[in-house]
Amino acid sequence: MIEDGLSQKQGLELIWEWTSARYLLRGSVKLIRTTTNIDLNVHPILTISSIGVEKLLKLALGLRAVKDTGRFPSKGQMKHEFGHGSRGMFSKLIETLGPDLERDAPEGTLVRTALNELLADPLFAPLLDLLTDYGMAARFFHLDAIAESPQDGYAPERRWDDLEAIAVKSFPEVNAAQQRIYETPGDDAALTNFTALFHARVSQTVERLWDLVCKLGVFGFLGDRGRQFGLDASEDLAFMNVENGRL
Repeated sequence: MIEDGLSQKQGLELIWEWTSARYLLRGSVKLIRTTTNIDLNVHPILTISSIGVEKLLKLALGLRAVKDTGRFPSKGQMKHEFGHGSRGMFSKLIETLGPDLERDAPEGTLVRTALNELLADPLFAPLLDLLTDYGMAARFFHLDAIAESPQDGYAPERRWDDLEAIAVKSFPEVNAAQQRIYETPGDDAALTNFTALFHARVSQTVERLWDLVCKLGVFGFLGDRGRQFGLDASEDLAFMNVENGRL
């Protein structure tokens, strides 16, 4: 039994929440990878992905607060400090963990490797920006336009196109697939292949964030209860034999 200041009921509610996060992120990755038709509507992808990422980061911040204070953040804190801002939550998480990461996650450890790979991913920052904006307001972009109260900035579909352009510039296989579209006009197979390769890169970015947060839990950065969170919320960490951040 974990003694960390939470009640048994709170512990059970946490299990519901991190199980929900796992299924949302599983659904996100599956939907991104399998949506390859040429009539892509990106809103289902952004909806499930933004909710899954937001829930994952709120749980991580909440569990770290339990480690530091013995209390889970209040509803007011969750609403006003965290909100729907996944971008800010990720920054706050890394800032909060900064000293621990410096001390306990040196180069070569699984956590440091996962963090480095995520931060080096050219799709990570723009995707997190898009998911943040979608969760906060952009999911109603077209509804607000109908109501004659248009939002600033571009529609989610345009933002997804911008993400695609970054993938084309950053990944040779995506760039080559786009060139095949230009070389074979009207070839639906070429377009489908391009979309599949682009989406594989986007889903990889989601998986990298998911993997990092779960590893932070498994290796104790989110407290004792966070270790269970890291295993339960992950798709592939349950087999690990963990000792000091290394296999």
